[in-house]
Amino acid sequence: MAALALAAVSISEQIKTVGAYAGLAAILGLAILAMLYFAQARELRRLREWAGSAPERGALPEPRPSDIARRATGVPARPATRASGAPARPASPPATGARAASPAGRPPT
Repeated sequence: MAALALAAVSISEQIKTVGAYAGLAAILGLAILAMLYFAQARELRRLREWAGSAPERGALPEPRPSDIARRATGVPARPATRASGAPARPASPPATGARAASPAGRPPT
């Protein structure tokens, strides 16, 4: 009978130890899930803001492939000349920042 009582105490201790480890793993898992939840909420908010600016992006002229290649290689564009020989002025300043780095159809990163 004493051996049976000793085995029950031993199993009880093992269950407590395994339960403690499982509880610790559950807390760590919840912490990771909370971080993922808030990261997804932040990304979703950014995408909603980006999608809300679709009409403004549609009004912007899309860059031509030659402009993109020129910008990537660093070769300056030749200024267009008028019939009088004077260089033409650009209609708008060149795009800088996030607009220059990403095409009009993709969200900025």
